[in-house]
Amino acid sequence: MCKIGDLNQNDLMTEKEVHTVLNIGKPRMQKSGSASSMSSLVDSGDEMPSIYDGSSGAEGDKTRKTKATVRLAKDWEYVAGMEPMILVSLHYDKTKQSLLLAIIKVANLKALPNDKMPDPYVKVHILIRNKTKLKKKTAVMKQELNPVYNQKLEFHVAAKDLENVKLVLAIKNHVPTRGGTLRGRPASLHEVVFGEQSTGSFLEHWKTAITTNKPVAKWHIL
Repeated sequence: MCKIGDLNQNDLMTEKEVHTVLNIGKPRMQKSGSASSMSSLVDSGDEMPSIYDGSSGAEGDKTRKTKATVRLAKDWEYVAGMEPMILVSLHYDKTKQSLLLAIIKVANLKALPNDKMPDPYVKVHILIRNKTKLKKKTAVMKQELNPVYNQKLEFHVAAKDLENVKLVLAIKNHVPTRGGTLRGRPASLHEVVFGEQSTGSFLEHWKTAITTNKPVAKWHIL
């Protein structure tokens, strides 16, 4: 059974990575109907960090966002229509044989029953030949219909295994704990799948990402 794990400070995106992965300043808002390379897993939880400047040594580094992060939020702020959507970047590095996933933003989520605001997070499930290789999840955004995550995940995938990769992103509503015990099961709000077995815009995005050797960011309707 594959354990869900944390990303730590060594996995934070640098300002240069933010510009490279998301092509900041030139947003392309296209709308449509084996072992992980992460440095470590944290047993105390399973949160992916937000994008900061990646520097170390100062206490404020854990909470200070870079100018790039602020600009990213502005550049990708506009979303046409009212349908729930997710903005994802994929990049397959053919030299390193690694896949970089960046979960940037979810937009236009709906309120829960009784008009309660959701506490959304994104759970990432990576399978190769239908066997789980990695599980991660983003931070929880409290009472938010348009959460911005700006979080990355990089893992090794041999070129020969690309046709057997299944990348599942599940947007869920966080369930609080009481005394260390969950008070219910996290409600699944939406789920999307990337890989050779996916369809529509998700398959198109996947095929482009694994052949162009550069980051490809796209909006997808949930």
